[in-house]
Amino acid sequence: MKRALVALCLAACGAAGDDSAAPPPDAGVPFTECDGSDQAFVRQATLAVLGRRPRSQAEVNLHADVMAGVRALSAAPEEEDPDAGPDPAVPDPREVVARALLADPGFVDRWTEHVMDALKVPRIEQQSQRTCYGAAARAPDEGIEDGSLAQFARDNDAREGDPGGRFTMLDLLRSSLHLDDLSIVYRAHLYAMVSRPIPAANVPPVQAELARREDFGLLFDATYLNRDLVCLGCHNSEFSITFHTDPAVNRHWPLPGSFETAIYGDPIGVEPERAHAAFRYDGFVVDPLTDEGIRPWSWDRACGTFDPTGLEPDPAGVDGKLASLSGDQLTVFDLDAALRRGFDSLAAGGLVRDEAGAIADPDAAMAYLVAATIVEGVWRELVGTPLTIANYFPRNQEARDVLLGLTDRFVASRYSLRELLVDILTSDYFNRLPPEAGCGGPYAMPAIYDP
Repeated sequence: MKRALVALCLAACGAAGDDSAAPPPDAGVPFTECDGSDQAFVRQATLAVLGRRPRSQAEVNLHADVMAGVRALSAAPEEEDPDAGPDPAVPDPREVVARALLADPGFVDRWTEHVMDALKVPRIEQQSQRTCYGAAARAPDEGIEDGSLAQFARDNDAREGDPGGRFTMLDLLRSSLHLDDLSIVYRAHLYAMVSRPIPAANVPPVQAELARREDFGLLFDATYLNRDLVCLGCHNSEFSITFHTDPAVNRHWPLPGSFETAIYGDPIGVEPERAHAAFRYDGFVVDPLTDEGIRPWSWDRACGTFDPTGLEPDPAGVDGKLASLSGDQLTVFDLDAALRRGFDSLAAGGLVRDEAGAIADPDAAMAYLVAATIVEGVWRELVGTPLTIANYFPRNQEARDVLLGLTDRFVASRYSLRELLVDILTSDYFNRLPPEAGCGGPYAMPAIYDP
């Protein structure tokens, strides 16, 4: 009976005989002496994936029994033939339970809130996005549950109208979670963000425009790139004041690749006005109550209306520079297109670096930092502490390697949140025994949790 239940769960989770569902080869050895119990894993994974605790002990027991059954299936060939080893067709028991939890309808609600928090979507005051993110314009069967809305937006220019008609960012976000591709949310949010500027009272127009760009730009740097232009003079991908040639005392472990040089043309970045020129507001964002202008993918006017055609040269006279973009007529339409190119390039072949770490494709470099920022945000949500410190870089090699491995696999999965969650839940850093258990010595774990 138990074998039948396990087989049913394997089939339902799509894990049996599926090579794509197998744990990555560098994910670590599961079930070491410091692993928590199966019941502990179920309790922690339920809270992590669904944002709630198990409803009953019976729910915990069910998943724990499945884990035990999967482990028994894996060991069965070894019992029959000692030289056979575990059955490679049977997945990690933790993965089976994780995928079962991911199939729960509560998954979309829980991670909708997380993505909104990660993007710092305002819910109050003058920049509030409540009308765009707070209400749906479509029913679940109108391109949401099948992911078709998100797929259309992902694969088409923002000037193209979705056949299904108007929608809000809440609709698009939920559709992207069903499609299981977060890239379109980060592209579309650029438009929603720039439609809500800070107020400007008794300020000359040019100064008001620059202040608004700075506000949008700082938010973009933090929520998309996990960078700060002020900090790049001391800490960047090519050098840092905390770097040391001795690995034992080195406190700077960047992801491999000269990201800032690729994105800004210089490891220490460029002037903020140039980096943030694409966040133009004046002459670009139009009154949403009019029918003049473009609503990206025909979305609801509550999320913003724009006129990218016939723009005058930049009123502030700024020559913008960000990734492949340059010039004095940049808008978020250009930035969206650059991100799209970068996301597509990464998904097709990963990030290409030469032996010296140079990255020839600046859009791919920018998109990779966005992917790494998403990964770290999800890691922090599940584990509780980040993988980088205040200078935006990992402090030790272990944290760098974890961030690098998770990001590479996240990119390879076409920005799948589900695969990222499985990757973290089946890592050696989830569901640990408490320190007082003393497993593996007093300080056996690398300094990952709080570097």
